[in-house]
Amino acid sequence: MNNFNILVVYPHPADSATEASGTVALHAERGDRITSVIATNGERHHMQWLADQKSKPDAERDPNLTTMNLEDYKQFKKREAERIAEVLGVHELLMLGWTDHEIYFDLDRVHEIADIIRKVKPDIVI
Repeated sequence: MNNFNILVVYPHPADSATEASGTVALHAERGDRITSVIATNGERHHMQWLADQKSKPDAERDPNLTTMNLEDYKQFKKREAERIAEVLGVHELLMLGWTDHEIYFDLDRVHEIADIIRKVKPDIVI
């Protein structure tokens, strides 16, 4: 059985738990090498979480969310992505840190993705 190099690209950290996660886990289980690329830190969701918390009565608010600043949130999402990658059997996790909801493909970003593709040499891209 030949093993494949697989490159999986997601826009947000949480997407790696829901989008094609079963496929990734199956490929990892069969011995394929998985590289996961996450484009953003998902920081747009942080703003929504804060807005949701502020709309709740004080007694229902999660104190961990209301006091979390943007840098704390980014670190939380990084740890989340690392744990998801570990559970799914991902060999390499690359977090690009692009601004959430502002993914415009200028020449620098095209080069960044092209460099990853040249490095990984994927047989399959998801």
